[in-house]
Amino acid sequence: MIVIIRDICAHNFTFKVKDTDTIKTLKAMIELKTGNTTCSQRLIYNGQNLKDSRKIVDYNIRDYSVIHMILTITGC
Repeated sequence: MIVIIRDICAHNFTFKVKDTDTIKTLKAMIELKTGNTTCSQRLIYNGQNLKDSRKIVDYNIRDYSVIHMILTITGC
């Protein structure tokens, strides 16, 4: 499936993922594409903060869903 990550500046990044992938795996993909470290990313879908250990399917994320990314200032 394809998910869209939208940052605070309304930039969109698309990623091909499996519904069994963890949020941590998705964050690693985001880091490779954007350079934003996994620990600086906060992902939000449908009003929920996504936890690293959970799977994409756990949040009922579907094909072409938009996940919002907020970057934190704190270091890793």
